[in-house]
Amino acid sequence: MERTNHNPADRALIVEHLFDRLVMQGNKHLMEKLSHHDLTVAQYLTMEALSDKGSECSMSELAERIQQSSATMTGIVDRLVEKGWVTRRRSEEDRRAVFVTLTAEGQQIVDRVAAERRQSVQQSIEKMNASDVEQFIALMQSYMAAAGYSSPL
Repeated sequence: MERTNHNPADRALIVEHLFDRLVMQGNKHLMEKLSHHDLTVAQYLTMEALSDKGSECSMSELAERIQQSSATMTGIVDRLVEKGWVTRRRSEEDRRAVFVTLTAEGQQIVDRVAAERRQSVQQSIEKMNASDVEQFIALMQSYMAAAGYSSPL
């Protein structure tokens, strides 16, 4: 890659455009993968959040975890219940509180999609030099820290 001396505004614009392209292409790729499982991105993120939690989750916590409104979350969970991938129960202490749990079949779907996504990333990074991959990881972590984002690693 050719090195140039861009000013800070130009560098920010380049990074912004690269992130935009990465996110757009990543979302397109994810939607294609999910369509094979009859899933939307919001449904998958809901199931993934439940899987990450490892136990039942209140609807309000789930909405917060995937950054959706309560009304939107209700529709997402309704469709996942219909498919048999999550269960829903009302709290006995507070009838307004609703809890959602991933079913075994739902967990299998999450695991399958996660494995497919990981395989796609692996295929991409295998086309890169190993030291470039390590540098890429370090730079992504550095950027996330500088931007104040929490890093899963």
